Amino acid sequence: MAKVNDLVVFVPYVVPGDVVDLQIKRKKNHYAEAVAVNFHEYSPKRAVPFCQHYGVCGGCKWQCLPYDEQIKYKQKQVTDNLVRIGKVELPEISPILGSAKTEFYRNKLEFTFSDKRWLTEEEVKADVKYDQMNAVGFHIPGAFDKVLAIEKCWLQDDISNQIRNAVRDYAYEHNYSFFNLRTQEGMLRNLMIRTSSTGELMVLLQCKITEPEASVTFSVEKKNRCVAEIMLRGANGTLFRAVCEDPDGDMRGAIDEATAQIERKIRKNKTRLAKNLRAEAVLPELPEEFEAHEEGTFDIVRTKRFTVKPMSVEEAILQMNLLGHSFFVFRNTDFGDAICVVYRRNNGGYGIIETEDDEE
Repeated sequence: MAKVNDLVVFVPYVVPGDVVDLQIKRKKNHYAEAVAVNFHEYSPKRAVPFCQHYGVCGGCKWQCLPYDEQIKYKQKQVTDNLVRIGKVELPEISPILGSAKTEFYRNKLEFTFSDKRWLTEEEVKADVKYDQMNAVGFHIPGAFDKVLAIEKCWLQDDISNQIRNAVRDYAYEHNYSFFNLRTQEGMLRNLMIRTSSTGELMVLLQCKITEPEASVTFSVEKKNRCVAEIMLRGANGTLFRAVCEDPDGDMRGAIDEATAQIERKIRKNKTRLAKNLRAEAVLPELPEEFEAHEEGTFDIVRTKRFTVKPMSVEEAILQMNLLGHSFFVFRNTDFGDAICVVYRRNNGGYGIIETEDDEE
């Protein structure tokens, strides 16, 4: 942060003591945002960033300061926000206790696959045509559909880098499609890696595998728990969905149970569907063992209207918890303002449903 004629200017990637030329990118009544375009003098406090992606991926913005200086200025920032801005009277504040581990300290990272790799300023200036525009890494700040290809990240144990790069290279070799966040097309979508102090690993690879009338999703979650999800769509738009898991790591068992669930749901709805479909309905005549009793009518007892507001996933979860609801509908600002639903899962944690337009 700098001050020019009493105007507060926020400048990333500079440290106290740097002498720079600034270019204003955004100006408001009480503050401005700028970038440093030329360094006349470097501060003696400055450190050399150790990450090759520093300044581009948007994370770890304090790497240009030694760690002991980082915690000192972070404490100053918090104190200033509470005392000067918040007008809160505080007792004497003890210094922040620094971490013994400043690299490879996180236990979870999520990476995004994208067919629109972000080109760095150096790559653009090189004026080279790149044949490989698929990437797996982190979102570029302010560009939800662009992803910076990460070669090495210092946040999580290095096994995370090995897994991510191995998945990427395998996908390149077999020509698997990477996801396009605008068109919602492509197979490889997200990769989540979780490590633990016990040496255990959890890897979740989210893919979109679709056929004209069906979609199947497989995942291997914590403690080798296999999950299979099957969704069938009839020609009239009727959806049948089943999600099953096998705690013993048997994916075939999870698939078999999901298939059996789909069959039971078809039997349950066969009589009702038969009344509504014409002779050319997509469902063929089912054998007698599929016959089922017709369900009663569906009574709508309440209708509620509300404005769907744009917010992040974290804000939506917070709003849902504040309201005491089990789900919440919102426009996802991290997903192109698409309408999404966040919900509380029965077995713990949260889930999110992302909508997409019908391709037909």
